[in-house]
Amino acid sequence: MSLETGKKICDLILKEIDKPEGFLGRKTLRGLILEFIGGEPLLCPDLIDGIMSYFLPRLYIIRPELVPFVRISLTTNGQNYFDPKVQKFLKKYGSIISLTVSIDGIKELHDAHRVTIDGKGSFDKAIAAFEDAKARGWSYSKMTFVPQSFPYIADSIKFLISESIQDIFCNYAYEPYYNQKDAKEFYYQMKEVSDYLFDNNLKDIYISCLDMLADGKSSMEGNYCGGTGNMLSFDMKGRAYPFYGIIPLVLEKNFQASFSLEIIMVFIKLKDNESKRLLELYYL
Repeated sequence: MSLETGKKICDLILKEIDKPEGFLGRKTLRGLILEFIGGEPLLCPDLIDGIMSYFLPRLYIIRPELVPFVRISLTTNGQNYFDPKVQKFLKKYGSIISLTVSIDGIKELHDAHRVTIDGKGSFDKAIAAFEDAKARGWSYSKMTFVPQSFPYIADSIKFLISESIQDIFCNYAYEPYYNQKDAKEFYYQMKEVSDYLFDNNLKDIYISCLDMLADGKSSMEGNYCGGTGNMLSFDMKGRAYPFYGIIPLVLEKNFQASFSLEIIMVFIKLKDNESKRLLELYYL
């Protein structure tokens, strides 16, 4: 995404925010989360800084009371977390950032699926980034499951709990094929996790996939990943979608350049299903 495209998206949102009515209007919107997703968002700290430097002063002019309730959400693999440019960015926006480090669990599992360009595992850098983030108050982690990782789920969740992570968000990679054997393995892994929580009286631990299993259903209204009218997403060219998961994956000839610029700007805290109306009005 170019800075100019980011500014166009900001102008779109600011225009809606300034209206008295509507799902982003004065009577509705009470908070706003801008989530930058990649690729790897921390490859582009200058771009995100440019977008926020453009957005926040203009928001202050039209809705000053909303500024304290703006947050920046980032999910990182932690590989360039300690880069000086990244550290400068995190220091500048630290008070409004929510940062999550992707750790798939124990080292063996993480390194099997998250390999650097030189063929090495990425666990050590990820855990170092998490430890530093935790010291700053960002103690969030995200796991991603594939069928091959199911036998390691229980040990991995226990490991994350041992790292003082209280909120564990679990994602499923939807591309692979899952079968009955995978479902059975997942059941026994989650049973082991449940027994571990009960045996150790760990009442304050939140595990997203276990929460959905607890009452036998999940709340679509609370679906953080969107698709239910609660999220508006933009791809690197400024095209709008109701859910970032359906944005086409783009790999250009210069993979490194494309990878570093594929940031999706996601606006959460939208109300009802009116994001569909905005999609119809603004397809940049």
